[in-house]
Amino acid sequence: MKRAEIIQIICDYNKGKLPIISSTGLISREIYNYDDRSSNFYMVGSMGLASSIGFGLAMNIDKKVIVIEGDASILMNLGSLASIGYHQPGNMIHIVLDNGAYASCSEEKSISPLVRIDQIAAASGYKHVYRIDTRESLIEALGDCHDSAETSFILVEMELGGSRDLPRPKNLVGMTERFLDYVNN
Repeated sequence: MKRAEIIQIICDYNKGKLPIISSTGLISREIYNYDDRSSNFYMVGSMGLASSIGFGLAMNIDKKVIVIEGDASILMNLGSLASIGYHQPGNMIHIVLDNGAYASCSEEKSISPLVRIDQIAAASGYKHVYRIDTRESLIEALGDCHDSAETSFILVEMELGGSRDLPRPKNLVGMTERFLDYVNN
């Protein structure tokens, strides 16, 4: 699967019902381009922190929180997996798109082919861990995670590449304010 297809599946499944915290770079730009909503928080310029911010949000609101980041992003902050696994926010769905590269930079290889991020999530205490590579298995995993009251992790193996000329989120202050309004109402 390609990044655009995966983002479309997740956004179409969610329909803006749950907040989405997305990692810096092409993942946030893809979501912004396809399904910009007040329920989306784009982590512009903060690579590696989507899981930490999503975890903090999940610990403080009652609805589920979806975190979407890349393999290179989570590798920059593996400690978040241990914290999330320890505290068990049952309302968090953590999704890692793994293309084996720093795709938002210039597609340098990451170490994810050698490091099983899904196994690290399981060893850290995530209750439901999926490693998937098809549209059908992504939709099924999203449904399972949405219905579960336990911390969930989905690693999506994907192809490297895709559009690089996507529009960037703008008016970041305004987007932050609308997200806070969404969360508080």
